[in-house]
Amino acid sequence: MNLEMMSQQEQQALIDAFYWYHSIQFGDGLKSQGTVNPAEVLSQYGFPSLQGKSVLDVGTGDGYFAFAFERLGAQRVLAVDVDRWQEASVFDLPSRTRARRLRKYQPQAGQEAECDTRKQLAQQLGFERPNPFYLARLLLRSNVELRYMTIYDLPTLHEQFDLVFVGTVMDHVCDLAGAFEAVRQVTRS
Repeated sequence: MNLEMMSQQEQQALIDAFYWYHSIQFGDGLKSQGTVNPAEVLSQYGFPSLQGKSVLDVGTGDGYFAFAFERLGAQRVLAVDVDRWQEASVFDLPSRTRARRLRKYQPQAGQEAECDTRKQLAQQLGFERPNPFYLARLLLRSNVELRYMTIYDLPTLHEQFDLVFVGTVMDHVCDLAGAFEAVRQVTRS
């Protein structure tokens, strides 16, 4: 499947076949129909100049912020998130959000066909998983790198970043002190 050979309507249909958390503009009128539109509040974050900087986006989801950091001039952007296509029992979820999060990561009753379609499309596009991040990266012609890992595993990167962005990840972990320590270890002073 070659995206460049597809019409705009075919590309939009492909985008619409994936589940998106973020609304992402891809240009030429193409966009994902996410449940959250961070573009409305991006300027309120007050990010410093990212020109020539390295950025780590923890809990990237489908990559909205990682791609925004790249557009804002970051020299290198690494996006990390848990592999939600693995066994859900390995997630470190606090009891207050466990049931809701596990439902989010698992196909809902009646959505099995859509999930199967996403898997098939991902295979046809050569993606490791039916993660919309990969499609966004292609459509945006991005160099953002994606790795699957938990927040606790960040020190295994053995590097530090000028900016470490941790969106809502802290809502999804049990060991807050351990998570903050992991972030500290990869943040350049």
